[in-house]
Amino acid sequence: MYLSLATIRFLESLPSAFAVGLLIIPLLIGEESARFKKIIAAFAVIRALLGFALLYLILRQIIPADRSISFGQLVEFTFGTTVGWAWIVSQLLAFLFAGLTVLRLLKSLPFLDVATLISGLLLLSVVAVTGHAIDDGLPKWTQLSFFLHTAAGLSWLGGLLGLIWWMLTAHAKPPELAAQLAEKWSTVAKISMLIVASSGILIAWENVGSIPNMLATPYGRLLTLKLVFLCGALLCALLIVRYMRSRQSGAFNVTYVGKIGLIEAVFGLSLLAIASYIAVITPASHENDLYW
Repeated sequence: MYLSLATIRFLESLPSAFAVGLLIIPLLIGEESARFKKIIAAFAVIRALLGFALLYLILRQIIPADRSISFGQLVEFTFGTTVGWAWIVSQLLAFLFAGLTVLRLLKSLPFLDVATLISGLLLLSVVAVTGHAIDDGLPKWTQLSFFLHTAAGLSWLGGLLGLIWWMLTAHAKPPELAAQLAEKWSTVAKISMLIVASSGILIAWENVGSIPNMLATPYGRLLTLKLVFLCGALLCALLIVRYMRSRQSGAFNVTYVGKIGLIEAVFGLSLLAIASYIAVITPASHENDLYW
């Protein structure tokens, strides 16, 4: 059941992150994002619909598999528990985001683009509300760290995927425009990673508890693997930064940057997969069965 719940969280997070990324990338260079509007709307709608599967799987964790789930139980759980209300908030934001992305297909207004992006960022931040973030035993600053961590991390991943999409499909764009986009995205990515790192330390302080727990518990070992994948993503980013500093003026190898970015994205997707799983398992600091 943990695997099913983690899988649906992964499938929920990815479309919304990609949609937000495709909103961010054109804004960095003031580009009209008409060619991205349909795919943004499609991913936003997919995210909203997948939310219902998440609710079912959360409830299935409570009710044994050999028992059916009645409509009354579903309603009681949704409106009678903290997790249920957290799900309602996230779904309202999901449908708000989906509605705005569909409206963008009919209207082209700068204000609408900004409103859609803000709603998308809020949606990314509440991914954590059905996980450890709503644990009443956690300090408020740790709970806040969850929201910042998920918003910054998913924005980085979505923006990276959006950048790759732009690079691999922008054959008619001038090289200097691609270089300008890469430089501006690098600044955004650095800010996102700073937030991810600082909030991640605060979260680990509460959920891991000690350095030995990083190796003695499933949560800690997965978190260690997550850090390895993060290092891989940062090394790819370093390769792109080195290329940007050494390139000649007016020249930009879109294919090279796109391929390195694609490898970085693979590390990023691996990070998301691990994050989706550790969000639903027992934190290391609460684990009683330590194994060396």
